[in-house]
Amino acid sequence: MAQHRSAKAALPTDPPRSAGDGEPGDGALIAAASADPRAFAPLYHRYVTPVYRYCYRRVSDPDLAADLTATIFTRALEALPKFQVRESGGSTFRSWLFAIAHNVVVDTHRRRRPTGQMPDDPPDHTPGPEDLAVHGDELSRLIAALEQLPHQHRQIIELRLAGLTSAEIANTLSLTRAAVKSARTRAYARLRDLLSHPNAPTGDRS
Repeated sequence: MAQHRSAKAALPTDPPRSAGDGEPGDGALIAAASADPRAFAPLYHRYVTPVYRYCYRRVSDPDLAADLTATIFTRALEALPKFQVRESGGSTFRSWLFAIAHNVVVDTHRRRRPTGQMPDDPPDHTPGPEDLAVHGDELSRLIAALEQLPHQHRQIIELRLAGLTSAEIANTLSLTRAAVKSARTRAYARLRDLLSHPNAPTGDRS
């Protein structure tokens, strides 16, 4: 995990790694890593970029995001022998990993909240926020807009931006799929409005 320090500057623009043709699926990699922790590296490389991006969107600090990413993968490696795949219910390795990421970020918010430095804690054929804010300065606008969403809506959008499906988000946040889809639709509408009209009133973030 030490390499996260040297790679962190490039992570936000690196393409996500995923299983492709000829590459082993998560199940085979999990079995290998459970038998030998040194075999965890392929899982790390497959998911480090989306995990880092998720952390960076939550904390807006590249150094802290890199530290949190290292913590998340350390905890995942330690807990890997207990992991069980239940894909029919949305419990994939990715959703399990992002549940760990979610908890690590929430713990960080909780520890730092007294200092006042941390803010409160996406098939949809309409354009999502990632389609509306894809260039450099627009990413900053997206992060600022996310901070104006209600807490749960922001969590759902950030996990969607990290690539999780509705079922995986539901599993990560202990919600129903229907609740995720409903909240996501409202959050997308609000984000589109905020990104199209940056001076619009912030509204309720509770």
